Amino acid sequence: MRSGPQFCSLSLADTMPMKQKIPLLIAGCILLVLTLTGIQAYLVRNTYELTRSQYETEIKTALVRMAGTPVAAGFEDRINDSLKSMAGRYAAGQISKKTFFSAFGQKIASVRTAADRYFTTVIRDSLHLDGVRYQAGFRELIIEYNGKRDTLLSSADRVWFFTGQRTDTAGLLALNHEASRVGDYEKTKLTGQARKQTSLYVQSLIVRNADNAGWQRQVLRRMAGVLLLAAAIIVAAILLFYMVFRAMFRQKRLADIRTDLANNLTHELRTPLSAAGLALKSLQRREAKQDPRLSEELIATLQRQFEKLQGITDSVLDDAMGMAVRPSLKPTVIAAWLKNYARDAGNGRPGFRSEIDGSGYMLRTDTRLLEKAMDNLLDNAFKYGRPGGEVELKGYPERGAYYIRVQDNGPGISKPYQQLVFDRFYRVPEQDQHNVKGLGLGLHAARQAIAAIGGSLSLQSEPGQGCTFTIQLPKHEH
Repeated sequence: MRSGPQFCSLSLADTMPMKQKIPLLIAGCILLVLTLTGIQAYLVRNTYELTRSQYETEIKTALVRMAGTPVAAGFEDRINDSLKSMAGRYAAGQISKKTFFSAFGQKIASVRTAADRYFTTVIRDSLHLDGVRYQAGFRELIIEYNGKRDTLLSSADRVWFFTGQRTDTAGLLALNHEASRVGDYEKTKLTGQARKQTSLYVQSLIVRNADNAGWQRQVLRRMAGVLLLAAAIIVAAILLFYMVFRAMFRQKRLADIRTDLANNLTHELRTPLSAAGLALKSLQRREAKQDPRLSEELIATLQRQFEKLQGITDSVLDDAMGMAVRPSLKPTVIAAWLKNYARDAGNGRPGFRSEIDGSGYMLRTDTRLLEKAMDNLLDNAFKYGRPGGEVELKGYPERGAYYIRVQDNGPGISKPYQQLVFDRFYRVPEQDQHNVKGLGLGLHAARQAIAAIGGSLSLQSEPGQGCTFTIQLPKHEH
């Protein structure tokens, strides 16, 4: 036989109320999405660095191979020959340090143009070098002559490019550098009784760069698939959680509706049943049997309670069968019909006012369904209106349609609930305190009836300023 404690072994998740579970589930899902986003960001970052490194390696390999071709080497040999010639002129004092590079640039202008044209053509035809520009120039340039040493260009100065254009971009990629020290000549001459030695050496540091200002675009293009996949995973996770919570809230709402319906039905049925039971007990008493007047009053009470029960039953059944109702549209002078309806509806209802315009306005409509909708709207207006307040019914034609407005001076409905009040069994929370009887079917039935005859039902309301329900009926010529 099982002991008592075994039946009480419930987990925290089983005993925790739904209102506490939902915030915890939302927080857990948000944390999970953030964690997944962080993991994706880490993987994308690593992939980005790897793709960038691979891309730079491809550029370096292609440009170094290009710079090592006989044609490219021939350009640099001609430039070095010109450099030696200019160094000799500098050593002889024919040009100054200030004018050295301008004179050197003029001397190699044709070689420079030919080299730029060659490298541009090769890069354009390469599959790996789209948008890349090749640069080569002197980082350092030192001339030694007759024991003297002049630094024409130091590492602190800007590179003097003899191939490509000078740029200052973040996409500058160093390929390699090459240092050299070559002697132009070293001779010994006999002058009189002494020997004189002359010498000239050029020491240089050549740097080669790849100017790729669009490298980020190229890397991101290669990573397009990875980025789209990472984004798709995150979006899919968010959508999945959204759908799960949407279904959860929908189920919760349906459960609440079932609970509210059961409570409202219990409340609505209990009052007439209790009153009918008391009336039956009273009829069985001797005083009632001996007093015909009292018997008639008790029977009238039973009749009223029966009508209440019948109304509740009809309301539920009508809503259940509402989708099967087919309208019977007939030509109707809407203003005349509405005036008769207002006259009957206003009997015994103080504070009811009506204003009907549009004499002779013809519609094809089903007055039975229209009357059902009007009854529900007026019942709500009188139930929720302030005691002693007014309910106004207006009818008027406008822009090819006929409008019917029902306005009350009740507490109004705030915007978050204005569309929900037309849902089946829904009642506004702050009003659902059983001080006003109802099952939450009236407005739903009214909208269904108006939609069946081709019209629309809308609501305008502000808290504390009452409600205005507007029926729009399209015009059909007879």
